[in-house]
Amino acid sequence: MLFRSDDGGATFKGKSILMDHACECCKMSAALDRDGLPVFAWRQVFDDGVRDHYAAKLSADGASLTGGRVSDDNWAINSCPHQGPGLAIDRAGVWHVVWFTKGKNRQGLFYAASRDGGKSFSAPEKIGDDAHAPAFPALLAVKDRLYRVWKEFDGTTTSIPMQMSRDGGKSWSAPRVMATAADASDNPQLVAHKGTGYLSWVSHKEGYRLIALPRDEKSASVK
Repeated sequence: MLFRSDDGGATFKGKSILMDHACECCKMSAALDRDGLPVFAWRQVFDDGVRDHYAAKLSADGASLTGGRVSDDNWAINSCPHQGPGLAIDRAGVWHVVWFTKGKNRQGLFYAASRDGGKSFSAPEKIGDDAHAPAFPALLAVKDRLYRVWKEFDGTTTSIPMQMSRDGGKSWSAPRVMATAADASDNPQLVAHKGTGYLSWVSHKEGYRLIALPRDEKSASVK
């Protein structure tokens, strides 16, 4: 469902369904492309109840979406997984997506990128340690840096690993744990301010934390 404002949010119009059958409870992610138009990523319900991911760009008139399927995981499930994708768009206009799946074709956390506006995506790249139940990934593009984080749980402690890329997602630093929690916690979020990326995370015992992300490969590679 799309609502649109052309006056800075004073009024809204629209209530248009541009693409039906989005997964009802998985969060959507959004980012602005180089031309200022928004791109969205979400879990889409395909034929036979398959809930895989889709990414698409909104047209300037707000009337249509253009993009494509992120991957063919073939996760057929008759309920909402409650895990939406992460999306970031870098300065080169590359769409980066991270997501969780338990499909027939692959299971776990994955990353892929599109360099043609969502028409095609790179082969899914596995993220995280499957022994620690990786989940809830997020992405952020800041200047020439790309970050990805996610949650892991070893049976006692929840951790937030982070990786950084300086070449548009072609290679990544070794995972570095940015924060841990010994109790219940929310899902990690990534935000930027004045050229610096931050991990935003809250846990029951440790409270709210806003942690600056590293800017160079050397510090990002420290485990």
